[in-house]
Amino acid sequence: MAAPPVAAPQPAEAEPDVRPRVLLLGSGELSRELAVALQGLGAEVIAADKYADAPAHRVADKALVVTMTDAEELAAVFARLRPDLPDFVVTLTDAVCVDVLDALDASEARGSESEGRYPELVPSARSVRLTSDREGLRKLAADELGLPTAPFWFVGSLGELEAVAAHAGYPLLVKPVVKAAGRERSVVRGLMRSSMPGNVRLAARWDNPPGCGPRRWSMSSFWSP
Repeated sequence: MAAPPVAAPQPAEAEPDVRPRVLLLGSGELSRELAVALQGLGAEVIAADKYADAPAHRVADKALVVTMTDAEELAAVFARLRPDLPDFVVTLTDAVCVDVLDALDASEARGSESEGRYPELVPSARSVRLTSDREGLRKLAADELGLPTAPFWFVGSLGELEAVAAHAGYPLLVKPVVKAAGRERSVVRGLMRSSMPGNVRLAARWDNPPGCGPRRWSMSSFWSP
């Protein structure tokens, strides 16, 4: 009597990848350390930056090259990631189009819709905007929260700056309202029309602003010997 046929072994089904997915916007050295830490906790990390082979790109599970200040290009990244959008979007740079983050924030607030779930933003879109908006941050701290701050003013021209200086006195710390921290700051110690090096540099930047559109500057008084 013939032996019954033996069924061929079936290949085991691959288990679905249930790791949390994290998209890092900004892939510098700090992002690299964060990516390693997240992977140690079992997360899948996607690192995005404007140039290839950024530090976090070298350790991330996936690397994306995208101009994050371009709204259409950044929105296209999220469109390509659908339907498997990341669980978290961590913004680690101020060189990002916050309008796209605003749209994600609004979608998350509405909850799951036909397009599926939306990622949680860390920090929120508003927080990202405030980190590069000195005017908004100052007004939030002083006007809304009532926190003690150094006296400050916002101006849009050299004439306005001189008018503030006339009653505030010198020295004054002058910085662009929207700019990466530490760049283009000047200490004005006397009349703007004087030939002090700091004043000359500030006047030149005001007369020849990079990019397009008007610039606004924050001014604060401080003690200086």
